[in-house]
Amino acid sequence: MWAKSLRFEYLEEKLGQIAKANKKDNGVAALAIPPSKAATNTLAAASTNSIPEILAKRYQRILRTWKELGPEDVFELYLTSLTMLMIPIRTISGLPPRRTSGLP
Repeated sequence: MWAKSLRFEYLEEKLGQIAKANKKDNGVAALAIPPSKAATNTLAAASTNSIPEILAKRYQRILRTWKELGPEDVFELYLTSLTMLMIPIRTISGLPPRRTSGLP
């Protein structure tokens, strides 16, 4: 599961870089437009090395944030998660409950 998640993030970064390169070349930020040759060549050289660095920095930042959490913060996260399991989000978000057909 971890490998799939990491692969997804890698591909997401790659698509983001392609969209950014397309926007520079065409002035349009759409993934439906195939990347130009110039954008593809630039990405092939630069992005393959930079994406693992970007992901490493991201996970280092997440790890640092988790290490800075105190016992009270962990307890608050636990209680919030437990509350979300017990109370549906529709109830606490202010949205009207769904109407059930055929039930009194």
